[in-house]
Amino acid sequence: EYDGFAFGFKRRGTWWKVENLDKDSGLFDAEFENKLNEIRTFCEASGLPAWHPPKKEGFFRYLVVRKSFLTNQFLIKLVTSSDGMENFKMTIWNRWGELVFETSDYREGWNGRKLNVGKDSPQGVYVVVVTYTGPRGRDVELKGFATIVK
Repeated sequence: EYDGFAFGFKRRGTWWKVENLDKDSGLFDAEFENKLNEIRTFCEASGLPAWHPPKKEGFFRYLVVRKSFLTNQFLIKLVTSSDGMENFKMTIWNRWGELVFETSDYREGWNGRKLNVGKDSPQGVYVVVVTYTGPRGRDVELKGFATIVK
């Protein structure tokens, strides 16, 4: 059993190949294989643990790798657990500065309705603000936009 950062493939809920990244997997070109090792080095240097499925603990869960045929580039998304995430808060505001959604539960999403129970929000751009304290005690604030198109 390998207990650390590994590279695996999952299809319909079943893991069918796992590599420990100590050598090339042979699945990608050399440039991308090197990028995977850089990502692994970054994760290890953070001091945060890799996900351990049997124990259901750890921070770094997995990477989602897709290829954009439009740009001929790989798109990489690093997925983490919420272990060590404290003081989570997400607020969503309309263009008039009115609060339309607020939660302190990272699992709860916005359904496009005012406070998730009112009428549907009109088409437009909404400001999203997420704040939380990370696993190392650092306060993080993320800002972005959500657009409703009807």
